[in-house]
Amino acid sequence: MSPKKTKHQLETLAAQGMGKVAQPYRDIVPPVYVSTTYERGADGSFPGGRGYSRADNPTYDQAEALIATLEGAAVGALFASGVAAATAVFQALGPGAGVLAPRNMYWALRKWLVDYAVPWGLAVEFYENASIDDLAVTARAQRPRLIWIETPANPTWDVTDIAATSEIAREVGAMVASIAA
Repeated sequence: MSPKKTKHQLETLAAQGMGKVAQPYRDIVPPVYVSTTYERGADGSFPGGRGYSRADNPTYDQAEALIATLEGAAVGALFASGVAAATAVFQALGPGAGVLAPRNMYWALRKWLVDYAVPWGLAVEFYENASIDDLAVTARAQRPRLIWIETPANPTWDVTDIAATSEIAREVGAMVASIAA
């Protein structure tokens, strides 16, 4: 994806938070919106365009726009935690999708995969983080939609070869994903 066209360098946008000056008070730091719910119209619609604070809080708009611009993406999304971001990736796949995940990984995410993602319908298989051969064999046998990597792994510090993993993913038609801490 190519970066969005801007009149400023990315460094300037990052330093100035997109350079937005809000009206009517000319504030340059976005306000914090503490509302959790928003008005509903008589027809059930949301006249203000926002439904619930977790997904629609305007506090995040500027930061998400900045991250998207810096990354050259169409949109950005902020999450309250790394596990929330990671689970969103897995849930985007939908039931029935195959996933390879490292045997050694952040415990809370592994527990979520086993306790929630598998019963929900994801086919989760684990591979040995430090063995690109194990990853390749498992990927070729399972043909997953997603290969999740965590390198270095928590808590073992096992290292997964990202370039080799990407090549294996291309071979089997999978995506590679990870969340940087």
